[in-house]
Amino acid sequence: MDAKLKGEEATTVAEILEKIRARLSERIKSELAAERGTSSQSSSGQASIPRLRVLLDAAYTLQGQVGAINPRPKGLVNDLIQFFKKALRRALGWYIRPTVQYQQATLQLLGEVIEVLERDQKRLETLEAKAGLLLGDLTDLRQQTLAKLERLADELAKRERERL
Repeated sequence: MDAKLKGEEATTVAEILEKIRARLSERIKSELAAERGTSSQSSSGQASIPRLRVLLDAAYTLQGQVGAINPRPKGLVNDLIQFFKKALRRALGWYIRPTVQYQQATLQLLGEVIEVLERDQKRLETLEAKAGLLLGDLTDLRQQTLAKLERLADELAKRERERL
């Protein structure tokens, strides 16, 4: 009866080892799939930050054109038109000034937000690289653990056979 129990224990250990192998295999497959999804998302995120930078530069360019008077060729009529344009610009300055200041502050804020996004993107890339290294280490540890478990199972089976 004692030999029968030992044989069942060896079978149970083998079943447990098989379940552990299956779980680890599934976990590694899901981690690899998640890693592939993360890397494709980060590459699409990288394309949007330079676009934001281009749009911000365009906004700064357009802001510089607010209130600018377009040049006209020399002549009495054109000089008179330019005079009225400058007078109108000065007259409306008190009304437009808060809007221009608001736009300047908004553009500064957007510039700082883009810088924060760029820093965060670099941090994410660093973390992604570290996660890749850790995944490699985890894979190595998994292989070592599985090898040790197999040796233990073999040793246990050997001892069981010797007892019989």
